[in-house]
Amino acid sequence: MKNLWAFILDNSLLLVFGAVAALIWANVDYASYEHISHSWLHFFANDIGMVFFFALAAKEVFEATLPGGPLASPRTAATPLLAAVGGMVAQALISIGESSEAGPWQMMHRIALQLETMLQEEAQEDVSGQVIDLMSARTAE
Repeated sequence: MKNLWAFILDNSLLLVFGAVAALIWANVDYASYEHISHSWLHFFANDIGMVFFFALAAKEVFEATLPGGPLASPRTAATPLLAAVGGMVAQALISIGESSEAGPWQMMHRIALQLETMLQEEAQEDVSGQVIDLMSARTAE
């Protein structure tokens, strides 16, 4: 049992299990998922948890770029940097490619949906909901 727990922790399987559980929960009972995820849990996950995550990530990157670290030379640092940039560019190109097949109203509707996922505050969510409602009305015409 101790070896199993060590394996789970060493390979970050709790993160994978949590993501799968949230995905299943959101698809089975969306109302309860939304109620819980937009309650006090929202503050802890988005504000407090993300602070610790990015602090840890920044610490790891800083330590890796110190002399003697695995990313100390520009040549070894180039691979993860290019992978990160490539991931962002590929996502943008896929989105543009999918949107270019649709008409202008469908494209604006997709952009509004993507922007809505980035909004954090309720006031901004209300505005984006109005934008999506407007775009949906235009698409239906």
